[in-house]
Amino acid sequence: MPRASWPRSPPAGFSSAGWDEPKRLAEGKRKMRKSALWLLAAAAAALGGVAYAAKASPAGPAASPPAEPAAAAIEIVSDRMVVQNAEKWADFLGSVRLTRGDLVMTSEKLRVHYEGDLLNPGPGSGLQDTVRRLVATGRVHIVSGSYVAAADEADYDPNADVLVLLGRPATVTRGENTLAGTRIVLNRKEGRAEAEGGTGGRVRARFHAEPGEEKKKAAPAAAP
Repeated sequence: MPRASWPRSPPAGFSSAGWDEPKRLAEGKRKMRKSALWLLAAAAAALGGVAYAAKASPAGPAASPPAEPAAAAIEIVSDRMVVQNAEKWADFLGSVRLTRGDLVMTSEKLRVHYEGDLLNPGPGSGLQDTVRRLVATGRVHIVSGSYVAAADEADYDPNADVLVLLGRPATVTRGENTLAGTRIVLNRKEGRAEAEGGTGGRVRARFHAEPGEEKKKAAPAAAP
């Protein structure tokens, strides 16, 4: 059946105002259909190109895990230094100050046990790559983050980030909280502390509630 076409001009007795509106609407719909078909074709071509590129491109190397941050550098300042390269140790003497990240340790003497050549490390390596153990003696004082420690001797493993304090007693203080013992082990990496009282001695600890905790305990419980 032939499709009826819209007359170009209105019949006699009809106004010509708006007579072409249905025709314009029909033409607009045809243009929209053509545009929609063109967009679908373009999208299909683009998707096909992406799929082909992914299939044709060779598989790249597996992504490597994110690199761990480099260990904090070790810096030591003292009045003088004695190095025994054959035995792999070095003594720092007089007003010794060791810094590593947020750890600051002062003492009268610090012996550094190391591997390789302390004075001539390999390219790209530093003191933190060479040192295996640090032993501080004589009025050892440590400040790290939120705590302060004091001991007669401190043995520090920079690779494990473990600090062993020896004294009579050695103490660790954080705010008003205090831990005292003849041997205290601080595992800085795991945030763990162990204390020993020694022969005939006892571990002493004093803890205070944080500000506001006493008020919480003293406040009556709310009625159900």
